Parts: sequence; structure tokens; C-alpha cells
Amino acid sequence: MRQIRSSPGGGDVKIIMVSASVFGEDRDAALAHGANAFLRKPFREAALFELIRQHLPVEYVYRDEAG
Repeated sequence: MRQIRSSPGGGDVKIIMVSASVFGEDRDAALAHGANAFLRKPFREAALFELIRQHLPVEYVYRDEAG
């Protein structure tokens, strides 16, 4: 994350850190070192998509499975 953040434009990059760690201090350290969000494994796909939606200008369009 330090390399990304120190590179040109690196401050604009959105970083979602994914970890199997269960320790709260790991989450705090990740955020302190430049992560925009932290997600613990195992995670639900919807949780990742929600974090992406929160940090990027995206809008999800879902297909109707019946149609």
C-alpha cells in the first residue's frame, strides 16, 4: 500500500484489503497505512460489492433471472 500511495496518482487509488485475520488491530493498521476499507475472510460476495459501490462511482444493474 505504501508503494501505491507514494506513486503518482496513488492517493486516488481505492484499496480494499482482504484478510483472514480476526484481530481488530490488523484492521486498524490496514486503515492507518492507507487502505480505504477492510474485509475479513470468509466474506459474502455482496459485502465486497457493497464496499466497491461505496468507494467507486459504480451502479450495479442486475439481470432478471426469470426473463
